[in-house]
Amino acid sequence: MQVHFDTLKVVDGQNCTIDITINGKTQTVRAWNTDCRDRRDNYWLITIYGIACRFRSGNKVWPAEILYWPLSKKITGLKPRNYTRCNKPTLVSLAGFESDFEESKVRSQHNGGYRN
Repeated sequence: MQVHFDTLKVVDGQNCTIDITINGKTQTVRAWNTDCRDRRDNYWLITIYGIACRFRSGNKVWPAEILYWPLSKKITGLKPRNYTRCNKPTLVSLAGFESDFEESKVRSQHNGGYRN
């Protein structure tokens, strides 16, 4: 996955869009910009939505989010949205864009991200 930081566009407040590339395909997705460089804790992170992940132990695909750190250009924290697993690591892998699985039979029916 590659984040094209130069395409970051603020829509309203912290709500924004950004282009990302997964397996050679580029798409504009929603993101949330948390810029705290002017505060004491001095960090900047962008939460990227519009992607999908798969648990390593299953075949269902879940809407996901991932963190991008512009200052270090690192990508971390891939996890399914609206899914909590207390005190256990979430072992997932990137499956592609969320839009690639909207009509797929392997999409999770238990996550609000895919419900109409």
